[in-house]
Amino acid sequence: MQPASFRGHEVALELVSLAESVLTGVTVFDGPASSKPNSKELLLIGWAPFVDRHAVARRRDEDLGGRMTEDGEIACYIAVGHGDTTIVPVRERAVEILAQLEEAIRDDETGLGADEISIGPNMTLTQHQDANEGASVGLAFTVSYIAYI
Repeated sequence: MQPASFRGHEVALELVSLAESVLTGVTVFDGPASSKPNSKELLLIGWAPFVDRHAVARRRDEDLGGRMTEDGEIACYIAVGHGDTTIVPVRERAVEILAQLEEAIRDDETGLGADEISIGPNMTLTQHQDANEGASVGLAFTVSYIAYI
């Protein structure tokens, strides 16, 4: 049996489409931003800083039903910076964006190109305070999926 194409590609495309439809006021990028965006709230799908591999997939041999299994993780990154002088509202907004995305993934009936999909297991929060630009928060996380091919 010939393996199907890398399913992570389809999952990432579907995730971008879903995020664009449910996250109001958030600029969504498929991969890294090509230039410094003007938006104060960003979601990058398929990219996160300080990550060596932005999409990882592992294939397993066919099961008893003749299906191959692909387990994958897609790196994602939320960046929020409103110019606030305190971290708390900026951090809360980053977490709110993540919660909205997670809820949309759970509610999506298409599976986003995978048979199982979830947020996690990896998450990293970074915080920064700048005298000129104010508080900013970055939230790196993974979207994990399982696809039966």
